[in-house]
Amino acid sequence: MHELQTVYESDYKEHINMAQAALDVTKGIKSDQEYRFACDFLLRVREKIRGWSDKFDPRIQQAHQVHKSLIDFKKEIVSPLVKAEDELLKPAILKWERSESDRIRVEQERMNREMKKQEEARRIELAAEMEKSGKKEEAAALIEEPIYTPEVIIAQPESPAGIQSRTLYSAEVVDLKLLCKAVAEGTAPTEYVAANMTVLNSLARNLKESVSPQWEKFGIKVKSQRTLAVGRR
Repeated sequence: MHELQTVYESDYKEHINMAQAALDVTKGIKSDQEYRFACDFLLRVREKIRGWSDKFDPRIQQAHQVHKSLIDFKKEIVSPLVKAEDELLKPAILKWERSESDRIRVEQERMNREMKKQEEARRIELAAEMEKSGKKEEAAALIEEPIYTPEVIIAQPESPAGIQSRTLYSAEVVDLKLLCKAVAEGTAPTEYVAANMTVLNSLARNLKESVSPQWEKFGIKVKSQRTLAVGRR
């Protein structure tokens, strides 16, 4: 059992009993008297919750402030290191890696071109010898054959232990209307778009049922749910 439950064990048991009593009450409210008893019970439960909130909320707020202060302190004390990592070292290392990768790619292409030229020269020389020996058709066929040479691959240098570079991919919506059109036409799945429920819920709260007819053509409807507000007696 949680330490606080141990300290307030009797209170915790009382709350369990009240929850069981609430279950019994809500099995069926069939009269005005039972309705009013349930409302009175609800007010008692709310008063209990409010009492515990008054007891613990200041302590929770204090702990939250300590937590926030520690986070702010940590953020401040490591900020020069974070800048050194994110703004200085990482960009410089990635720049060198890109430069080295480009250099290796250019060298690979040069070596592959050179090997192809060497093979072309070898074939021309061989074809010339074949022609001299009277094998003109074989010489012509040799010249016409596609040239295949082993591809030179230069290994990328290994990164030091603890350092790993990777490529991250993300999507960017450059034309939302075009994306929605594709979804509407069925050429893109509906999972590609999501409704802005914050905006829609705000509009529903402001306009209530009056917004429903306007939304029908968009495939949206207003839902309503009645709730109880519990105040003080």
